[in-house]
Amino acid sequence: MRLCAEALFALNAAIDTGLLACSARLCGQKLFWRRLIAAGCLGGVYAVAAVLPELGFLRSGLVKFCAAVGMCLLSFGAGRYLARLTAAFCAMGCVFAGAVTAFTQLTGTGLMRVPGDGYYPVSALALCAIGALCVAVCRLFFSACAQHSARSFEQLTLRLEEREITLRALVDTGNVLKDPITNEPVFVLDWQAAARLLPGVALSEQDFARPPELLQRLSREKPSIRLRLIPYRAVGVRQGMLLAVRCERKGKNGRYIPALAAFSPTPVSGGGEYEALTGGAA
Repeated sequence: MRLCAEALFALNAAIDTGLLACSARLCGQKLFWRRLIAAGCLGGVYAVAAVLPELGFLRSGLVKFCAAVGMCLLSFGAGRYLARLTAAFCAMGCVFAGAVTAFTQLTGTGLMRVPGDGYYPVSALALCAIGALCVAVCRLFFSACAQHSARSFEQLTLRLEEREITLRALVDTGNVLKDPITNEPVFVLDWQAAARLLPGVALSEQDFARPPELLQRLSREKPSIRLRLIPYRAVGVRQGMLLAVRCERKGKNGRYIPALAAFSPTPVSGGGEYEALTGGAA
């Protein structure tokens, strides 16, 4: 039995694109479809090349893993969540392959032998149904563990003078922190984001635990930056102060608008999944 290279490429490209999209959703990442489709096409090329007798080394486990890493790198970039996304992609691939194997065993379609490997002949419709079932099962099991869905996150881009940073922010409806004078909503950032917004300034977690003293020091070192203190209340804290800076944030239309960002002396995310909180300021 002969394999059609075009069909093999199209089928694997579609499957890999779907698995990458599902992995991104499970990890709460934004989907960039052009990059996902390009990575899926890369997977399709790999699948066609792997069945060629002259390229048998491509079927080794190490090369397969490198191909998966390359696809995730093309899809999501070399960010801090690349390892997590790669693990999710590999796990999704294993779940999908296991489901296809179980389906062929139940239906008795048998195993098709090709040079150096074996493949189960399954129709495209059956693969789509199996893929949908895998997605539903993964969402069912992972939703109980995930604290926030992909819709709960957004990219927050802030600019201070000539410095611009992009943070992963949680859209927290419980974040109602506002400026008591202007009633302006306030973003809450991890204190480490201040080091990125204020390069050349030595900052530590202990500095943000004493915001009045830090305000005085930064006012001397960075007189052009508009700083102030924002009062807040939290569980176990009757009254506290956060150091805040006047900056600009990038809106959905690409324009920059005034914003007020406060720095938390403690991490806003225990697992490091996000670096900022938006709510009333979104």
